[in-house]
Amino acid sequence: MKNTLAKIIGFVLLSLGSAFAQDNIPKSEPEPASRLSMTNGGPATYSYDAAGNRIKRISTSGNCVNTWTGNVNELWNVAGNWSEGVVPEPCQKVVIPLLSGKPYPVLNVNATVYGIDFAGGNLAMNGFDITLSAQSSCPAGCP
Repeated sequence: MKNTLAKIIGFVLLSLGSAFAQDNIPKSEPEPASRLSMTNGGPATYSYDAAGNRIKRISTSGNCVNTWTGNVNELWNVAGNWSEGVVPEPCQKVVIPLLSGKPYPVLNVNATVYGIDFAGGNLAMNGFDITLSAQSSCPAGCP
């Protein structure tokens, strides 16, 4: 569905723990945070295509805990570095375990999470901030 008058680009129902690919949302539109809404208060993340022109994927995570894996590189905001396949969200507790042969996270953006458990690992702040939130709108059972 597309409604250019109201700037409604599309509508899809996502349940917690699902993902949806969308190539019809131009980057020139307002940032997704201003128009993404999860009725259950759950988190949503997005990524742009390689050219940075369109939103390629919108994802939600069904887990309240997101563990660092370092599977791709050391950058915090790379979804493939996290057990849930999404960058940590304000309702998620982050676990940074002791790793062998993989990098520890380096912040490359300011981040907000519910909590951090340093289970033997470490985090390089790299001049960015991490905020611990007390989200009252987290899904039931989170965190």
